[in-house]
Amino acid sequence: MQLLPSRPPSFLGPHRVFRTSPWPAGLALLWMLVFAGLFIRLAAPTVRTIPWFVWLLAGPITVVVGAVVLLMASVFLFAWLRCFRSTNWIMIVARSGVYLNLRSYLNADESTEDPTVAFVPFSEIDSVRKVRESWTQRRLDESEFQIRCYLEIDCTADTAVVAQAVGTERSRVPPQRSLLGVKMRTKSNDVPVFVPDAGTVRVQWKRGMLGALEGLTHVEEMRKDDISGALTTATTEQRCLALLQRGEKIAAVESARQGYGVDLAEARRRVEQLEKMAS
Repeated sequence: MQLLPSRPPSFLGPHRVFRTSPWPAGLALLWMLVFAGLFIRLAAPTVRTIPWFVWLLAGPITVVVGAVVLLMASVFLFAWLRCFRSTNWIMIVARSGVYLNLRSYLNADESTEDPTVAFVPFSEIDSVRKVRESWTQRRLDESEFQIRCYLEIDCTADTAVVAQAVGTERSRVPPQRSLLGVKMRTKSNDVPVFVPDAGTVRVQWKRGMLGALEGLTHVEEMRKDDISGALTTATTEQRCLALLQRGEKIAAVESARQGYGVDLAEARRRVEQLEKMAS
């Protein structure tokens, strides 16, 4: 197992690439544009009949709502356009092994050559399987059923180098960008690869991963893990750390609220402490 620059070798021979699909972000962007167009179309006749003094209250609200819609549309547009870049890939299955992209395509910076690609030869892979985790996330008086799927790779080699690289990537300061003259640093909370335990690497699940690995390494049956249940202080910390590894900070805060029995501000503070300890 070794780390490579941000781009895998240009010639890999026969290989298969797994990417993030542009359809979810594209459909969300299309839905928002259609909704905004229908709203303007239906509201236009009514606007002319509203008295001027009503606009003193409705005007600022309309501006704020419009700004929020525009911001959300720009986020989906950014994600959709990023899907078509060469940096949008999660795993490459080659003849000699698999290449894993530790940097999310949403945070990819093509001007840097950081070692964010992990190469795992098949000689160091013991087995692979699909893992489906499910749990019930409680938020106030509501419950939400969560499901996450991963490709789990059991390695005979030391995975500490990958875990360290993932931690470095999480703490990396994003490059400064300019939007309408405003300089900002933004970083999406998307983790395509992480190391839950020593000797195990998990990758965001994409359809066809196991089929591409058939005949190249040992493929096991899918494992279903139900991780619901009462949370003690120790299991709460473990759950929060596991969620942070996957980039799910909001879910980690909710688990901290439930497990520790504290308010939102205290839960966020404890999660941030765990995040600093893990980085």
